[in-house]
Amino acid sequence: MFSTLNIGASALFATQRAVETASHNIANATVDGYSRQRVEMTSATPSPGTLGARSDGMRGNGVVVTDVTRLHDQLADVAVRSELTADGYAEARSTTLDRAQSVLGPVWDGAPAKLDALFASFNNLANNPTDPAARDAVLSAGQEVSRSLNDASQQLSDLTSASASKVSGDVDRLNQLTAQVAKLNQGVIDARASGQAPNDLLDSRDRAIDELHKLAGVTIHENALGVIDVYAGTKSLVRDNESFALQAGQTPGTGVPTVAFADGSSASIGGEIGGYIAVTTIDLPAVRASLDAVARGLATAVNAQHSVGTGLDGSTGNAFFSGTDAA
Repeated sequence: MFSTLNIGASALFATQRAVETASHNIANATVDGYSRQRVEMTSATPSPGTLGARSDGMRGNGVVVTDVTRLHDQLADVAVRSELTADGYAEARSTTLDRAQSVLGPVWDGAPAKLDALFASFNNLANNPTDPAARDAVLSAGQEVSRSLNDASQQLSDLTSASASKVSGDVDRLNQLTAQVAKLNQGVIDARASGQAPNDLLDSRDRAIDELHKLAGVTIHENALGVIDVYAGTKSLVRDNESFALQAGQTPGTGVPTVAFADGSSASIGGEIGGYIAVTTIDLPAVRASLDAVARGLATAVNAQHSVGTGLDGSTGNAFFSGTDAA
């Protein structure tokens, strides 16, 4: 009688656990990064039959829940995280370069149009060299060209500052995530030590690690206890239940963003942060060099022609533009 009741109770308990898990799956169906869970069951250890009774057999004791399995593909994680790192890097560069591409303004209203206006004003002055209005028009057109080049140079500086600010915010977020991963590592250890399946904790940790990959292109290592260590290059960001914060800074004089550990050693960073650092150390300086070359070439050519002319006061050798770069 009691055996029958125990078997029925085991079935009710196992079914209740399965219903709870199914309800949990449904409730989290739209949660990003949630891994579906499945209850694993097996027959309970049977009891021996009556000693000495022939053909009595072993008596079944119902069903037991052995585990709640997390249906998660780690190989897919590896592939996705590699793409997240590349995406974060490319997105940071693309966003900044899209803005850098427009520093000279549109063809019909930016620096190109102002250059056309300058050359047109020179042509008009050549036909009326003593006309005060024509002379003022040339000076005004030259000032507009200078202002456009100055503005473009300032916009490039602003882009560098904006990138440094974005890196600083990303580093703050990275530090929050590494602290979260360290805390979740401890939760995973505690749960497994008590024989529990920390599935939801693992989901939360994976979401944090996914974001770390996009932000910084980290590498990870999982040990036999299920603890994940996180690295930037060869240095630890997370080790067991301890995290190591990064610090954002700027290179003096240039404003280029930097990222380092608390001891001052530089951090090997990829992902979005690495993209912003790359665009400010490689791409924006190249754009600035091209802009300065345009400004320098324009000033050199115009000044060379202007200096051989004669002013109304009889003076010669006068420069039209001053300065050596776009700024």
